[in-house]
Amino acid sequence: MKRNQRFKIFISLLLFLGQTIVADTLYDASILEREGRIDEALVLYEKWLSESTKDPEFTDILIYSASLINSVSDSLDYLFKYESLVDIEKRQIFYLRIARTYELIFQNYRAAEYYKKASRNRDGSLNNKYYLKYLSMDYQHGNIPSMDIVNNILLSETDEVVHIKALIFKAELLKYDGKINEAIAILHQSEYLNTYPELQLALWEAHLLDNNFPAAAFIIKEMKDQFPDSIELKIMEGKIQKTARISDFFLEFSNPAPDNEPDKAYVQVGSFSNIENASDLSEDLKKYNFEYFLFTVGNITKVIVVDSTSPEFLLSRLREKGFDGFKIDYQ
Repeated sequence: MKRNQRFKIFISLLLFLGQTIVADTLYDASILEREGRIDEALVLYEKWLSESTKDPEFTDILIYSASLINSVSDSLDYLFKYESLVDIEKRQIFYLRIARTYELIFQNYRAAEYYKKASRNRDGSLNNKYYLKYLSMDYQHGNIPSMDIVNNILLSETDEVVHIKALIFKAELLKYDGKINEAIAILHQSEYLNTYPELQLALWEAHLLDNNFPAAAFIIKEMKDQFPDSIELKIMEGKIQKTARISDFFLEFSNPAPDNEPDKAYVQVGSFSNIENASDLSEDLKKYNFEYFLFTVGNITKVIVVDSTSPEFLLSRLREKGFDGFKIDYQ
């Protein structure tokens, strides 16, 4: 056998043995994992990762082994340790994993940051699903996106579910801007209104914000026929509480007052689990020309009177007319 041939065989054998050793490392790690010896398995997974940075399965093994770590912060540290080695083709899945991990521990500010990173597809185009997720989470922290951005998502998105989420988000932004009638209109006009209970819930919330209790009650009636087992109906009926959003506070008070606007007094005069009772009290307040609004959290609707006077004077006026309540702060 010629020397060159022997050399080629030797190199091939080394390559084969190297692949076998790598494969054995993963196999041994999986055996330890099945035996419940997670810490030992992780040592082998890390060994494989350090030796296989160019392997096509690198990111998948990295994400999988990170999921075996009990501590969320340790799991994140583990992922960040190898971040620079993640192939550009798999960056999106990697960032999604980090975003969802932050979401699990309610660090939504960091989650939003990584949903934004995950919103670029391999070819550099925008992934509307993940970008909308970023916008929504960022909005919960008081950052209001341009309506043009949301409109672009609505115009370009072909996925029905993402389109619905974008439409609901647009309605949220309109409500925040005090354009409740516009929010109601775009939800009413949606061709998917009778298909997605999420749209019905968004419309119900808008009607409550507009103090249109008959319209809100009608939606509940329709929901009982169309979506009797839906979570959305249970939220409307007060059987389960919707997760509070930071933006709820902004939405209920509409736009923040300008800096030069005089201080106002806020007095809560009622708190009800039945919106009809809140409606009755509202009608009584109207008779005496009190300015009020409703603040809904979960299944509780609070009736709050507002005036450009001191809280003490407002309480005195209310008591003269037979109402009682207590001062609340709005900063």
